[in-house]
Amino acid sequence: MKINMKQSYIAGLEGKNLSDENLIEVKRILLTRNVIMTFIISIIAIITLVGFERFQMFIEIFSSSSSTFQIVGLIIYVVALVVLVVYYYAVLFYILFKKKKNEEWVYGIYGIRRKLDLVTFISKCIALFLFLLIFLLNPCTVVGESMNPTFKNGDRLICTDLFYYPERNDVIIFNAKNYNDDVSFYIKRVVAKENDKVSFSDGVLYINDEKEERQRVNLLGFNNMLASALSHNATAGTDYFIVPSSMLVVLGDNRFNSTDSRRIGLIDEKEVYGKVLARVYPFGNIEWF
Repeated sequence: MKINMKQSYIAGLEGKNLSDENLIEVKRILLTRNVIMTFIISIIAIITLVGFERFQMFIEIFSSSSSTFQIVGLIIYVVALVVLVVYYYAVLFYILFKKKKNEEWVYGIYGIRRKLDLVTFISKCIALFLFLLIFLLNPCTVVGESMNPTFKNGDRLICTDLFYYPERNDVIIFNAKNYNDDVSFYIKRVVAKENDKVSFSDGVLYINDEKEERQRVNLLGFNNMLASALSHNATAGTDYFIVPSSMLVVLGDNRFNSTDSRRIGLIDEKEVYGKVLARVYPFGNIEWF
């Protein structure tokens, strides 16, 4: 078999002497790579569409700290994703339609790659980076003093809800739109979850009959939580309630200055944006949680 310039180029890319036998292997490698990449990009696109509510939450959580990113960043993400979907499906269909024409489709694919490699590489970097930010590792900024001294105003955090189920003592970010029209998200600590017993006696708050660590809950605050629990058909008495299914009791660590379940009542688990994993700024206070 004669080796021409196109074949030499392909041989250089694959690190092979391009014999008839190796050409078959190159075809197999090309087809496998494109099927895998088409599958991965399709999954990312489907997750983006199915998780559109998550997508909207990501926009909102960034709107207060970076309105430029809110508009430009997400447009870039969508464009990068569309470019990748179109590119890999087009390549896959090209291979399937040209497959019977010997090695001709191989040259076509490598020709396309030479022209679009930079575009697809940049698109993959952008799409993967923003996909991670939106759906896996979500950055957020603390606003206010309600979680002092654990978190201070301006702290930069990373949170996630990947395979996450709220547990007591977790610090979470949740959608606050249903409780405060002026605030998009709150950061609070989970003090009680589904089926936990919350009771109040002689000015002391108990969780499952054990004293809650930080206290500073008065009768009015407890009664607000009790009323919220009753509105969700909770089992309750005059001085206790059982947290209803899929509901959480959340309180700020700074009990003197926190809008939490003492005022807004119990929150729904579906409104949780994620659990705080780490503080990444200030750099001198980097910490995992």
